[in-house]
Amino acid sequence: MKARKYKTFNGLTGVLALFLAALVCATSQMAMAQLPDVSDQYTIQVIDLPEGTTPLLTSVNEAGLVVMLYLSGGPINTAILEDGEWTVISPPGSVWCGGSPPSASGRVGLTYAGEDGIVHAAIYHRGTYQYLSDDPDYEYGINCVSDHGIMSGYAVDLSDPTGFNHGLLLNTSLSLFQIFDPPGSEWTTPFGINNSGLVVGCYWVGSNLCGFLYDGQSFTDIKVPGAENSTLPLSINNSGEVGGSYIDSDGNWRGFLLLNGEFKDFTVPSLFTYGVDFINDRGQLSGEFVDSDGNWHGYIATPLRGGTRAGKK
Repeated sequence: MKARKYKTFNGLTGVLALFLAALVCATSQMAMAQLPDVSDQYTIQVIDLPEGTTPLLTSVNEAGLVVMLYLSGGPINTAILEDGEWTVISPPGSVWCGGSPPSASGRVGLTYAGEDGIVHAAIYHRGTYQYLSDDPDYEYGINCVSDHGIMSGYAVDLSDPTGFNHGLLLNTSLSLFQIFDPPGSEWTTPFGINNSGLVVGCYWVGSNLCGFLYDGQSFTDIKVPGAENSTLPLSINNSGEVGGSYIDSDGNWRGFLLLNGEFKDFTVPSLFTYGVDFINDRGQLSGEFVDSDGNWHGYIATPLRGGTRAGKK
C-alpha cells in the first residue's frame, strides 16, 4: 500500500508560496518595457470579509457570486458571498478548505483535509457537497471548474518522495483523470480552465516560474515581456482572455491581462496589488490589494463600457 502524503495547503496556495521565491529572481531581471496600463478603464469595487481576516484569492462569476480564500489566524478557509451575506464553505470534519472560482452555475471545486491530514476533493453547489472519490495512486486537488464540469487541478504521485505537483484534468466520476506536465517541468500547477478545455497555469524549471497554455495536446508558453522568471497565469475565460500576475524589474508584483494576443498591465492604485486572480466572461477582474494603511482587501474591477464581451466578434 502506498503511503498517503499529508498537506496543509492546496495547489493554489502552495504555488503562491513558491511564487514568493520568484521575488529573488526578479532582482536580477533586466529592465522591462512598460506594459500599457488599462486600470483606468475599470471601476473598482472593494470586497471585504469580516474584520481579522486576510484575503488570499478572490473570484467572481458572471452572476456576481463571489468566492474568497482567506486566512483568519489559522489554516486556509473559503467563503462565498451571496446576496450580501458571507457563508463559510467547509465540508463536515474538515480543518482547512481551499475553494476554486465559481463556475457560471455557481459550482465551486474544493480541496480540503480532516484531522488526519488526508487531502480530499468535493464540489460545493447551493449549500450541498458532492464528494469525489480518492484516487489510490495520487493525492489531488481542484483549482477550477468549467461550465461543462471538467476541472483543472494538481496531482501528487503518492509513490514519489519529492511530492512534486503534476497537472491534472478530471471530472467528478474520475473517468477522466489525465496527468500532464509541460516539457522540462519540475513542478506543475494548472489554474484556470474554460469551456473549450483550454488550461492556463505555471510550472517551475530550476528557479524560473513559467506560464503555460495547454489545449489537451500541446503547450504554449505565456510570458509577460521582460518578466523572464515570474509569469503566473491564473485564469482564462471563454473568449480566451487570460489574467494573472507577474513581477516587474523592480521586484513589484503586478497584474497582467492577455487580450487579443497583447499583454496589458492592470494594477489597482494602492500600496500594493497582488494581481488578477480571475477574469470572467463579462470581462470583470478580481484579486487583492493593500491600502495605504497596510490593510488587505479583495476587489472586483468592472469594465467601464460594461456588457458581455465573451463571444463578441
